[in-house]
Amino acid sequence: MDKKAEYFVNESVIGLGFSSGLWIAVGIDPQAEIFRAFATIIKTLNPNSGFGLLFFIMPILILICLILGAYFMGGILGLVAVVSGLVGGLLILVSPWISIILLFLGMGLGIIAAES
Repeated sequence: MDKKAEYFVNESVIGLGFSSGLWIAVGIDPQAEIFRAFATIIKTLNPNSGFGLLFFIMPILILICLILGAYFMGGILGLVAVVSGLVGGLLILVSPWISIILLFLGMGLGIIAAES
């Protein structure tokens, strides 16, 4: 496996897909919580600043950039790999075996997508 495929699988399939699905299954969105805390701090320090809106929009922009990055690195097959990892993470509490199978399927598709 070359470096591009390894990077794509680690960052996109496992990082973006599986871990995001896992956090959603547990009921926590750590990125949104961090940005919400920053927005609260900024609003407390200066209630009239527009930074509160910035911290509301930032997670959405980051997600869009991550999805576009996955698309440019792996194409449509790469997005299918990320979605497979996401569904695997979502199903971890319901059916761990199906979750693991979907994660490995996403990793395999991610390798194929990044190398092609």
